Amino acid sequence: MSKVTKNQNVSSPQQWKVLLSELEETLIRNDRRFNLIQKMDREIQKTAENSDATFHYILNKGIEELKADYGHIVSKLNNESVSIKFSNCVEDVGRVMPINESFCGSVFTSGKLSMANDVEKLSKHQYFPLHFETKSELALPILDSRGVKNFGILNIEWKKKNQITDDVLNFCHLLTGQIAIAMEQSKLWQGVQFISELSNDLLVNLKSPEDVYAFILDRVLELLDFKLGQILLVNGETLLIVASSNKNELHTTIDKDSVCGYYVFEKKGKEPLNIPDLDNDSEYTSKYKWFLGKEEDISVHMKSEFVAPLIDKYNNIVGVINIEDPRLNAFSTFDTFIINIFGKMIMSAIEASNERKKMQDMENMQKADLSLANQGHMAVVFLHNFGGKIGNAKVRLAEFKRQITLVNDILPTFSGISSLNFIEGILQNLRDAGELARNFSTKMESAKNQEVGTSINLLTYIDEAVSRLIEKMDSTIAIEFAKDSFVKRRTNVEALLTGQFAEVLDFILNNAAEAMPNGGKIDINLTFSGLSSARLTISDSGIGMDKDTLERIFDPGYTTKKDISKRLGEGLGLWFVKSYLERFSASVLAQSIPNVGTTFTLIIPIKL
Repeated sequence: MSKVTKNQNVSSPQQWKVLLSELEETLIRNDRRFNLIQKMDREIQKTAENSDATFHYILNKGIEELKADYGHIVSKLNNESVSIKFSNCVEDVGRVMPINESFCGSVFTSGKLSMANDVEKLSKHQYFPLHFETKSELALPILDSRGVKNFGILNIEWKKKNQITDDVLNFCHLLTGQIAIAMEQSKLWQGVQFISELSNDLLVNLKSPEDVYAFILDRVLELLDFKLGQILLVNGETLLIVASSNKNELHTTIDKDSVCGYYVFEKKGKEPLNIPDLDNDSEYTSKYKWFLGKEEDISVHMKSEFVAPLIDKYNNIVGVINIEDPRLNAFSTFDTFIINIFGKMIMSAIEASNERKKMQDMENMQKADLSLANQGHMAVVFLHNFGGKIGNAKVRLAEFKRQITLVNDILPTFSGISSLNFIEGILQNLRDAGELARNFSTKMESAKNQEVGTSINLLTYIDEAVSRLIEKMDSTIAIEFAKDSFVKRRTNVEALLTGQFAEVLDFILNNAAEAMPNGGKIDINLTFSGLSSARLTISDSGIGMDKDTLERIFDPGYTTKKDISKRLGEGLGLWFVKSYLERFSASVLAQSIPNVGTTFTLIIPIKL
């Protein structure tokens, strides 16, 4: 068909006929495409549980209108490759192409469309053939309504050359717009679904706070197409990273000399903070910090940042969601809306975790109190009877000893021991038994009267316990106290315990030293174990214990010591350790291998 331009003189009937035919064809095509776009809009409105069907509908109808042979929606896998997510050719779905040597990959790299009316003219470094029969190919970025986020690539192929005209380009731009709208609609639905699932999950699933934070952050970044983000909680005058897209940042802290810290501690900001251009913000440019080193070490320069404060029911700032992006003005109204909703979800997780912790603590205390009450009743009866018998025996033996003093020389000996010394030995055993009873009574009373709500510095208590042991132990025993990176950065690790924890440490350390009569080594290790507890391990290289002994060491009155002189008050130490720790929602576990050594592991609640 001949073309009549606007500069041509239309004089002959034939030329008028051609012009009218072209106008009619254009009107019919535009009307058809207008109706097609309306149908696509209606399909997008239905985008919910089956969003894939919407993308297939838009893609297939677009290919049909363009009289193309192949069409794909391509997504970015990583910095090295792209993948086909939707296609009119089932075999193509999931195929991967290199980002630097493919037609579609170049669009991700440049952010601009790529077109070739003759792909044979492209070098092998420019073109990765999906179909060898393809002659013309077009790839356009699928951008959001603001032209900032790249959701993917629309790729169209023809088996004929020279198929890409201005008319084709215009319609393909319409198609990418429809696909972008469908993608935003799909993300909105996914967000609604996730919020519903998360709300139910928080109510019925007892996940740890760390798992909830990581789960929410990962879904936020995935849903909103961001790569770098953190969840930080207020920890004194710093912010502690409790979830991060970069796991190396976990458990590190930042202060007020940072965007988040400055906004929380100096500005007391309670509204979302959107910084569209980090390089040119009069207030925050100087506050930006690179978590993982100097700026020149980071491959991607961050240009936008969004900070969403986490506010509790008392209107206090307890933390923030922080998201960064290398694109200018990366955060849309939709992003702000979704992030704020997820912030409320995180607050629900924190409050639910706190409530569960209170309930667990109360339950542990009630169990411990009931156990101590039962043991206390038995102890009162036992001590009354046992003390009376001991006292009566001591009086009788003491009187007997006085009566035989004058005739000691003519009395028989017992295994080479004189009668007086033999009786004195019996008296000493009775004194030891009385001391054991009094010690048992003291421990029982102290365990029942332990207070709640105090806190101690674990680091100080461990250092002091080590010093006490060093003063009295043999120099052949070495002690090493190791800390993980989180603990090393702190001068105070507040444990939700009381001053009696010193006795717990003394019992365990003394046992470790006594298990190494010929010398050895005690290893003490303090590590961060989640957001609310510390793990303390005390290991020795001593004689160890067999399985039967290991199962009984926390029983009241049980001891493995054979030397009577070392047994005074023993048999209650490890029982007291377990009883004390459980009352404060802590725990103790013993592991041992004969002739190798023993390890005690304490999980201790800490206060951040």
